[in-house]
Amino acid sequence: MLLLTFILIVPHSFDPCEAHYDIANDDIWEGGIVAHLLVWLQMINTLNKLPILTVFMPITKQFAATFCKVIFFILTIITAFSIAFHLLVIHQPAFKSMPDALLRIVAWFRGDIGFDWLFIQQEETHPMIYKTLVKSLFVIFNFIIVGFLANLIITQPEGITDKLRKTAE
Repeated sequence: MLLLTFILIVPHSFDPCEAHYDIANDDIWEGGIVAHLLVWLQMINTLNKLPILTVFMPITKQFAATFCKVIFFILTIITAFSIAFHLLVIHQPAFKSMPDALLRIVAWFRGDIGFDWLFIQQEETHPMIYKTLVKSLFVIFNFIIVGFLANLIITQPEGITDKLRKTAE
């Protein structure tokens, strides 16, 4: 982790104009941000190894693995529906490009559905070609999201609470 952090901190290219005017390239800024996050994750991992703080640190390897699985599942759903809606309603402003479609699906995932905007208000200026299919996909997407969120809320971590109590004692 420290090696990756060092690689991201070191500038990728050196441009004399950047050095003279003290302007950093976008890659350097992005690398610095990623390096900053990696350093914080490394510090959390180091603190998690201390026996005194283990009980109070919520980020364990098991938690991180479960979190990564959930994020992978969410990203898969978002990507699949983004591609489908992008191809079906490409003439709509919110779905003209793939990045716009991804952002719109993420907004839907958060609960900002905007049904009126897409299916009613935009119908006058940008009529939909595949109305039935798009509306069916919209309903399926909403059912999947509700089911996923209900599953996350209802599912209780078995044995983790008891394990933390034993560790604390």
